[in-house]
Amino acid sequence: MPSDLHIFSVTPSVKYWPVTLALAGFIVLTGAIMLALDMLPAVGAIVFMCAGLVMTIQPALKAGNTEYVIMSDRVIAYEGVFKKTAREIMLSDVQAIRIDWGKFGDSLDVGVLELVGSAGTLTMEGVESPEKVRDRILSLK
Repeated sequence: MPSDLHIFSVTPSVKYWPVTLALAGFIVLTGAIMLALDMLPAVGAIVFMCAGLVMTIQPALKAGNTEYVIMSDRVIAYEGVFKKTAREIMLSDVQAIRIDWGKFGDSLDVGVLELVGSAGTLTMEGVESPEKVRDRILSLK
């Protein structure tokens, strides 16, 4: 098998977005209510609402600018909005693959895969069906 064979790619899932969007919407709404009731100065309420809007945009930016490429001999993580960075781990170096489900991951079937090697760890966030991805990576070793 050639060493540069692209097997498959994974991008962060959007399944966890509803939770993030609900929280961000709550923050924006709270800021607007505080502004309307004069509980916060206008600048404070606007900062509060902007924080909620940033929380809304951040998952989309991350998902749209992140890709995990599984090749026949390594896994490469491409990340970044304005400047793309690439991190990689050789499959021969992977000693363990851990899954972190987080608070809602188990019910949404979305988790974080950590590929642990002697030279470091490569983290793959927001992976849909992480057990299937882990098994597929292990089948390449």
